Amino acid sequence: MINIGITKNGLVSFQDVTQHTGTGEPLNSFPCWFWDYDNDGWEDIFAASYSIQGGVSASEMMMKYYLDKPVENLPRLYRNLGNGKFENVAPKLGLNEPIYGMGSNYGDLNNDGFLDCYIGTGAPSFSALVPNKMYLNNKGVSFLDVTTSSRTGHLQKGHGVGFGDFDNDGDEDIFAVIGGAFEGDVSENALFMNPSGNNNPWLRIVLEGRKVNRSAIGARVLVQLVDSKGETCYLFRTVSGGSSFGGNSMELEFGLGDAQRVEEVHVIWPDKARTFSKHANIPMNKKIRILEGELEVEVLRKGRLAFRAYEQSINPPPRFFRRPTDRRIYYPLRRSGARQTRRDLHPGRGHPHGPVVDDGSRAAGRDIPAARRVVSHSWDHEREGNIDILHQ
Repeated sequence: MINIGITKNGLVSFQDVTQHTGTGEPLNSFPCWFWDYDNDGWEDIFAASYSIQGGVSASEMMMKYYLDKPVENLPRLYRNLGNGKFENVAPKLGLNEPIYGMGSNYGDLNNDGFLDCYIGTGAPSFSALVPNKMYLNNKGVSFLDVTTSSRTGHLQKGHGVGFGDFDNDGDEDIFAVIGGAFEGDVSENALFMNPSGNNNPWLRIVLEGRKVNRSAIGARVLVQLVDSKGETCYLFRTVSGGSSFGGNSMELEFGLGDAQRVEEVHVIWPDKARTFSKHANIPMNKKIRILEGELEVEVLRKGRLAFRAYEQSINPPPRFFRRPTDRRIYYPLRRSGARQTRRDLHPGRGHPHGPVVDDGSRAAGRDIPAARRVVSHSWDHEREGNIDILHQ
């Protein structure tokens, strides 16, 4: 649907271009998003398959796939051809297996400059109990299934997914809302900490609108850099929450690959005139803020955060306590039997009685190593740029 502006009667009007663009499949799908997976400056489309066709179970569908038999309802990755049309490149790029996707989102997990994705398999049926899937973008030429090696193949149903640098260490972590639609399918949420396996540089950009919306949602950003071969490269991003069933940080988190320096950052602001601004003197491995109408960038101070695990107890500690070092509020867990119930949420104040993190170690106060699963929920304090964690 193409937004063609406001009509004479004051209503926003859209034009259906599905047939012209060739983007009408899959017929049964749930999450969908725009992204520039190959960094060519054109927004591409990913649409995940969702429902189980004709009562076929997930195990049967996967068996057909591994036996090289025809499988219906596969995901689509539509590459923008730049002429108003799209091409489905999912099969040749390795996205050719059934995905019962619901919660999903994307981000750059290895800081190589190309966007990867994590898909929660959230189809309600118990016959669709398949691992959540992680795909690593191989520089825009293929996608690699790294679910097992990344230890992110959670078997419980994956709903909302968000990427963000939760611990301020320069790489993106993943928060996933876990649990199905039925009473017996509940599960604790998960926070996967990125182990930072390489030394690729990075850049985090916060756009702040003055005339446009404050978070600059819809702004297009280009980062121009010089790589190790002395060649000029470009990275493209759009400020958004990401997927249709998830929520990313509004900060733009760029992995810079083998960049030697960042030359410029270009911004097209989301106003009617599509105002353009160009910014120089950009540091690497820093978080910067760009204000609408200002050419100078502001380097923001951020401290690296260490998450800690606290033992769950039938007799919890005080309702909350504050760590003055990072100004976070942590909440203990109340449990009813073997699982948490809605009664565990605090009535009236909106704050839950859940732990910030719990890696199941039963070791109170012990730091959680990278790549451990953490149970949590999050929100972003925009002015500080820190993402606080609460259970919900």
